[in-house]
Amino acid sequence: MPDNSTQEPTDKQKLEDTLQLIERFNGGMERRLPWNEIREIIDLISEGHLFLGTNLPEQAFYRGRVLKPGERFENIDELKAPPAAMVRSYGRCNCPNQPVFYASSNQETVLSELGVDSEDRVQILKFRPKTGSKISATIVGEIDHVRRYGTHSNATGPGFADEIRKHWDSLNQLQRLRLNLVDAFIADKFRTEIKYSFEYKITSAFSDIIFSQKIDSFFYPSVGHRGGLNIAIQTEAVHNEFEYTASEIIQVRECLGYGLFGYGLEAESQQIEEDGTIKF
Repeated sequence: MPDNSTQEPTDKQKLEDTLQLIERFNGGMERRLPWNEIREIIDLISEGHLFLGTNLPEQAFYRGRVLKPGERFENIDELKAPPAAMVRSYGRCNCPNQPVFYASSNQETVLSELGVDSEDRVQILKFRPKTGSKISATIVGEIDHVRRYGTHSNATGPGFADEIRKHWDSLNQLQRLRLNLVDAFIADKFRTEIKYSFEYKITSAFSDIIFSQKIDSFFYPSVGHRGGLNIAIQTEAVHNEFEYTASEIIQVRECLGYGLFGYGLEAESQQIEEDGTIKF
């Protein structure tokens, strides 16, 4: 258990306390404790974590929904994040009454995340940062990625990895172990398939901590598509800093596994009006 004495804990004690708390989370503590207590613990063990913010690259992002037979969404409001009043439970990156815009970095990850089956129809919304926009972003698990592979992931530029290495060089061995332990644990939670709602407590708590750092968005590992990345974006940033560029309806024909799909294009729109109308 954490040392509650007034004496400042040593780096060794902090590492041991962090390891014990992670082991207790893996042993079932996540289910027993309320969300606010879990957030306090995650905030404690992530003390000293490197919440680097980089500018989100001007790339395309994708969001999708499986359609009912004959259905077609005619306005982007039907594909955007729901209003706060409709967000009643914890999600992977959100708390109740805290809408978050979920998306993926490519279409295959969207289909994997949706768990589509053959003959499903999916409507995809494509959007991107406006030219010259300044959207702060970070990535869950990047510290662990740089440690394992010695380079940055596709979501961030080399400057991000350089900052991680610079911070790394300023730490002693015990501090490095603790930083990597927490980052690997959190990243693993984000990529874990969820069976019960309480399993969202840790990731939603860490997401809340990230957003409290005044960071607009963050990448996190995909559950359905190994190596794929999803992104969680604060809705205000989506409203102010992004533009919707296209929408298409695809018919899934084959699900081959490993994130591989065969599909055909049913309808495509490259024109989205100012009021959000999708012109097919």
